[in-house]
Amino acid sequence: MKTTRYYDPEKNRLVYLAQEASADFWDEVWNREKLKNVYADTIPRRHYILRTTKAYLPVGATILEGGCGLAQYSYFLGQMGYKTIALDYAEKTIEFLKENMPQVNPMLGDVRSLALEDGSLDGYWSIGVIEHFYEGHLDILKEMRRVIKAGGYLFITFPTLSWIRKLKIKMGIFPIWSDSMNTDCFYQFALDSQFVRRELEEAGFEIISSGGIDGIKGLRDEIPYAREAINWLYKKNCRPVNFILEMMDRFFLRHFINHVHLFVCRRT
Repeated sequence: MKTTRYYDPEKNRLVYLAQEASADFWDEVWNREKLKNVYADTIPRRHYILRTTKAYLPVGATILEGGCGLAQYSYFLGQMGYKTIALDYAEKTIEFLKENMPQVNPMLGDVRSLALEDGSLDGYWSIGVIEHFYEGHLDILKEMRRVIKAGGYLFITFPTLSWIRKLKIKMGIFPIWSDSMNTDCFYQFALDSQFVRRELEEAGFEIISSGGIDGIKGLRDEIPYAREAINWLYKKNCRPVNFILEMMDRFFLRHFINHVHLFVCRRT
């Protein structure tokens, strides 16, 4: 999917324009993904979602994946012994999950208004969701707090203004955005992590851990010449090369050129 990026100086964020991220759009995306075996055992046990969950929640805890798509993470968390609820507002995708992966407990719903009781969850994973709401996401965060029990955990990721993206902003590489421009093709934001931190605290969360994730994708997105080389290396599927790329990501890339930011939060 080709995107065009603008910088919004008033709110310090990148605006991505592509196809509008509506429920129909996601149904189309996930319909294409269904052609792949997304539940093949390819996610390593050291994957940050599985590793992070295990570090903070005991096996048997109830976890919602809000904006689940094809719910592969809910599937793998279920394989580890967690009770999952896989929620999305893409109706056809949820119907597919109910027919093919009922064990993830698919649920049709809106992250802004969840049909769940107060304090009914031990944990909540939000993986690349809040950035798709042009009008803001504070209402989503407050709804997250409502359904997570006291002392429960929120794990939330979103595209962020990494060091290299901030450098490119200072260099004037991105055209300037204003709210008067056409938002019909709005896709997502890349958000300032400090801004999201303040909103999380305002919504009633304590930040436990914070850090960058996925420096490899950040490298692909921000340095075009590196994209082809990395794609070529991954196609080789050479275990030593993949290990070197993983170590580069863990110890260097995710600290400076990360695509997304991860907050681990406790409901206060």
